[in-house]
Amino acid sequence: MRGGECSVRAGLGTLRDLKRKLERLRELRPDLLRGEVIPVIHTSLATPELVEEAAREGVWVLGATEDVVRPPVGRGEGRDPPGSSG
Repeated sequence: MRGGECSVRAGLGTLRDLKRKLERLRELRPDLLRGEVIPVIHTSLATPELVEEAAREGVWVLGATEDVVRPPVGRGEGRDPPGSSG
């Protein structure tokens, strides 16, 4: 399952909000989270602080045209997500 945030300019606040919402979902509706959960932030501009922290915490950061931070996914490190053409 992928859960995420979308923001034009994303910084550490966006990452904190995503983590808080994911934790709340785990508390209230654990039945919606099956298998591996991949937190994702989609943004036009990722701050350097976000990029650094997201890489450390395994959060996927997508830019408008490329993956800014792509953590290992599943057992195949760096594999393409389901449904992608890569």
